[in-house]
Amino acid sequence: MTHNQFIIGVIIIFVLFFAMICISTTVCRPPEAPDNTLYAKSGTVTAIDRKNDSVTFTDHSGNEWMFTGAEDWQIGDGVAAVMDDNGTANVTDDIIVSVRYEANGE
Repeated sequence: MTHNQFIIGVIIIFVLFFAMICISTTVCRPPEAPDNTLYAKSGTVTAIDRKNDSVTFTDHSGNEWMFTGAEDWQIGDGVAAVMDDNGTANVTDDIIVSVRYEANGE
């Protein structure tokens, strides 16, 4: 075997090794599309049940949403929520991921 044949053999082995790694991992794959199931929703607190530690807010479409943690919430407070659509088009199965106080334009 000549020196050139040896070099070509090493290069072929390297290329095959890299191809196997590339195929078996995400090195050569394009990144997956981001999970677009999260979206923002805002509304106004319309009911508070301190006994059960729950707050209900109504969004701008008239849908009512409930979360726990009544603490300092008051009727009329603005709510900024991060929602998860559960991968469906049906809004009634969406869930609240997090909520924050929203100043309602103050």
